[in-house]
Amino acid sequence: MLRCLRLIALLLTTTVFGSAALSTPIPRGLDDGSGEELFITLTLNGQEKGTIFAVIDADGLWVKTEDLKQAGLNILEGRTRFWAGESLIRAYTLANAKVNFDEEEQHLTLDIDPDLLGNQVIDLSSEPQEPLTPEPAINGYLNWSVDRQQAPGYNATGATAALNLRAAGWLLRSDHDWLEGRDQTHIRYGTALTRDWPEPALRLTLGDAQAYSGDLGRSRSMAGVTFARAFELRPGFETSPAANLATTISRPSVAEIYVDGSMVRTVNLNPGTVDFSNLRYFTGLRNTEVVIRDDFGNRSVISLPFYFTSDVLDAGLQDFSYTVGFLRPDSTRDDYDRTAFSAFHRYGVTDRITIGARADGVQGLWSAGPNIAVRIPRGGVVSAAWSKSGGSDAPKTGDASTLGWNWSEGNFSANVQQRRYSEYYAFDAALSAFQITPIKRALAGGANLSVYGAGTFSISGDTISYWGAPDERRTTLGYSMSVLGRLSISATVSHLTGGRTGTEAAITLAYSFSDRVSATATRQRNSSGDYTSQMRISTPQPPGEGWGASVTSTRAPTLNTMEATAGVNLSHAQLGASVRRDDQNGFNPTTSWRVGAGSSIAFASGAGFFVTRPIEQSFAIVKVGQLADVAVLQGSQVLGRTNADGVLIAPDVNSLNPMTFGLRDGDIPMEYALGATTRQILPPQNAGILVNFGLKRIHALTGKLFANMGETRVAVANRQAAIWTSDMSRPRDMPIGQDGLFYLEDMIQGAYVIAVKLPEGQCSVQIVLAEHEGPAFDLGEITCEIEPGS
Repeated sequence: MLRCLRLIALLLTTTVFGSAALSTPIPRGLDDGSGEELFITLTLNGQEKGTIFAVIDADGLWVKTEDLKQAGLNILEGRTRFWAGESLIRAYTLANAKVNFDEEEQHLTLDIDPDLLGNQVIDLSSEPQEPLTPEPAINGYLNWSVDRQQAPGYNATGATAALNLRAAGWLLRSDHDWLEGRDQTHIRYGTALTRDWPEPALRLTLGDAQAYSGDLGRSRSMAGVTFARAFELRPGFETSPAANLATTISRPSVAEIYVDGSMVRTVNLNPGTVDFSNLRYFTGLRNTEVVIRDDFGNRSVISLPFYFTSDVLDAGLQDFSYTVGFLRPDSTRDDYDRTAFSAFHRYGVTDRITIGARADGVQGLWSAGPNIAVRIPRGGVVSAAWSKSGGSDAPKTGDASTLGWNWSEGNFSANVQQRRYSEYYAFDAALSAFQITPIKRALAGGANLSVYGAGTFSISGDTISYWGAPDERRTTLGYSMSVLGRLSISATVSHLTGGRTGTEAAITLAYSFSDRVSATATRQRNSSGDYTSQMRISTPQPPGEGWGASVTSTRAPTLNTMEATAGVNLSHAQLGASVRRDDQNGFNPTTSWRVGAGSSIAFASGAGFFVTRPIEQSFAIVKVGQLADVAVLQGSQVLGRTNADGVLIAPDVNSLNPMTFGLRDGDIPMEYALGATTRQILPPQNAGILVNFGLKRIHALTGKLFANMGETRVAVANRQAAIWTSDMSRPRDMPIGQDGLFYLEDMIQGAYVIAVKLPEGQCSVQIVLAEHEGPAFDLGEITCEIEPGS
């Protein structure tokens, strides 16, 4: 019965598929015994691909389809067969290919249509996306300062405090100020709890925030909930459109990428389709060229003029911020007013068009509208926005619009922007009382031209029309130049008409005597014809310990001033002082002064508490083993020297910016193992980071090795043992001499395993080389155990 069923199934299969078999070649089946196996070398479009398996029979040469795919062929068309279950294709039947097989050299050469080869994607991003440096579980700091001021008729003592605490990814920040003599002695500038998600670049803020909805809106202080995109959490991530181009090459080649004639990248290419992506450059129209040279010396050029800009988002990218809460009319007082909101959202429709919308308002008053930015491939960026305002507190609805264009190419740039406001547009919706804008229309534009060796020339102009007031116009010519990198010159001349009429001018000379000392001189003329002169010489405070100072002299038509300031960075504090002398052309001289001091208490779990200079953003705790007096570099400048515990705290670390710390090699004693002398960090927002250089003292290791032989213990003598780190990753030979004595130099503290092969089996023992004083560490007598089954 079973045989009958199998026969029926075979007949049905033959009937159904028989017609198809007439038009479709039937594979020759599995190995039929014909053909000779051999190994040959393969060259594909001039590129050596190594050795592959082949079969040769009366029909010619057959090669594995899988080998051709591994070599880069995506599409395979030709006569096929099977060999021991492997799919083979006859070389001379390959579609779109020139085939040559040298039987004597056993070498197969294929020239394939490049479109059938693999696709290569060449990422031309200039900045890698660095991950944020992991931080301790809990870290933070408390800044404080006190100062004393005295001026004619005024004496005051002030203090400030700022708490910054991070835990489990949350950041708590609160800033306070106290000043004697004010109506309100205590001022709380803001308190907020923030949570960041770096990968999607998102930020949640609970508490005080400065909200801004974009063009035709206003910035205002609020307390509530803010949810926003924060691209700064992903340094190196580009939000603007990038230049992309594709080409096909038939032979191994080298590509040189040029932007405005300057080569920015060289890339080796395989035959096939090549996609160049993510090329980003300075703003403006840039001529991008890819010069391709193959192995025969043939040269081809692909040109792609591209307008780079940050005003437009990359396709599919979103930028947004939403805030809802209560208005804080005066940021110096703990008073909150009506409910308020502020929001904007932008979306990159394509790499040329970004659309968006904005809205803000307080209870009884609002404004909202759309906006758009368009990148024109050779013509810059055009942006436009429109907004309408109204509400129960507004006497009438109003509207406003803006239209702008900016463009740059090489050393030339130009821009134009026009703003229009209706009479009742709520220009500042943050005010507790309704206020119409006095501005009716504003038109501004300008251009800049940089000439190599001759400086930068600029021209700008603006016209402002008011509701119920005269128009104002200003035209300004400017020039600036740097001479040998030390002397810089800048000058402007402006002509005003309307509310103020006259000519204003200014010229500034700045000279750097050294990296530490510079001087500036300025001469100004106002529209009334009065002149003001100022001279200043200064040396900045360094990022580490050290001092800075400045002296400024100002001469004005009615007042002459002389002011001197000085500041000192100590390891645990920062001191500052200033004194000022005023006189009215030699009469009624007055003197005022100020002195102050500040410090910070920093904390990081696993490191402890530290007292240091005030911390503005983030800080780093640098550990250099247990070595004291080692110079730590921040960038190329000496930040300070390690304390007795081998620790130095760096209080001047910018958040979300890469920074490099280093050690001065000459400060590391010879008895310490020195690995990498630099560490790069990327601190999260207002965070404390541990930078551990992990220096360890080098010791000599000595002792005697015995083996446990059951009832007895015998010395392991005249053997070659091995000593491994505890993770068994780095073995080292360990000769054992008479009576089991061994001696090894250049050993770093840590855990090790000693293993030696004996006739009874492998014998091993674990040891720990601890930190200690002295050049050698004596283990004494140690005993290894025979491993079972060895």
